[in-house]
Amino acid sequence: MVCLENNPGSRCDQGCLGARRRKRAADGGVEERATLVQGPILVLVPDETPDACTQSCHLHADCNLEARRCVCEPGWVGDGVHCQDFDECTIVSCGVHQRCVNTPGSHVCECMPGYIEVDGGCQAVHAYYSTYRLLARSFSAALQDPESLEYIDLVAEVVNTLESLYRRTSLAGDFFSVTIIAFRPGSVLVDHVINIRAFADFSSAMTSEEVRVLVEKANGTVLGIDVDQIVITDHDECSEPEKTDCSPHAACLNTVGSFSCSCIMGYQDKSPDVTSRPGRVCELEGVSDSWVPAAAGAGAAATVVIIAIATAKFLYRAKRKNRVKDVGGQDNLAFVQAAAEPGETASSDPYRTGDSSC
Repeated sequence: MVCLENNPGSRCDQGCLGARRRKRAADGGVEERATLVQGPILVLVPDETPDACTQSCHLHADCNLEARRCVCEPGWVGDGVHCQDFDECTIVSCGVHQRCVNTPGSHVCECMPGYIEVDGGCQAVHAYYSTYRLLARSFSAALQDPESLEYIDLVAEVVNTLESLYRRTSLAGDFFSVTIIAFRPGSVLVDHVINIRAFADFSSAMTSEEVRVLVEKANGTVLGIDVDQIVITDHDECSEPEKTDCSPHAACLNTVGSFSCSCIMGYQDKSPDVTSRPGRVCELEGVSDSWVPAAAGAGAAATVVIIAIATAKFLYRAKRKNRVKDVGGQDNLAFVQAAAEPGETASSDPYRTGDSSC
């Protein structure tokens, strides 16, 4: 065994343990002792070698003992003392109907808005909205915290119950899943979204009635679902802009079961799939994104020229006024009157005389 030196609580310090062996008689009663030396043995502990890296490493960096410098963790770039997240989405290509989302130190490929993951792929869905009242549950502040154990447990129970109900309706063949939006007071109100296959033959009124019948037969289920408040309506995806993929220069238009995007006035649609997914990339008409800095520079230069011209005009006029005022130390109006021809009256403009050509 190898133990740290001068550690009175180490295993080595305790000596031999366990069943004692019988002593054998030593010839002549002589006990020989010997010292075995092997080494040196070095134990390197990073925390105990502060001089390995001369500077404190970043939170997302480690001290490389061989290189004696800080090295950023995978997914982070920098000199080890200063590290910043690397956007993998600049070099990563996701699958069909997927988009890349950068995360600290990594990335994920997720289905685009309007699609949902089914059997490893992304399928187009239509989303419908409904709110159920759970009479057998009581609302608490913990149900407003998605991280609380009470919230997580109730989500699992509600999803299992509702998905079981929807799969027993005529919607079964086109039903995908239930997504919980929020819990609200009122016993417990459950706002949720029903995800079904896009272009399915769906009647919200018929499905609502089928669920109502199933709940009545189950006596409200263990959740105590209120049968008088089962109504399925269209889900307005545009009410949550962060969950759509419309361009910042596009308007979100809610449709039955889905949504669409449309570039606003003054912007041209440059979306890769403008036929089926318009309004995802919108550029200024006649100006591409790469020209915007140049246009801004030209605008700034024009502004400087205009200011220079205005300044020159102002100085020129001031100079002329001062020249007329200071001639002979006389008042400029009196000076002009004295210079006027007999029978003429000096104009209020000190530069205007009887000669129309002036």
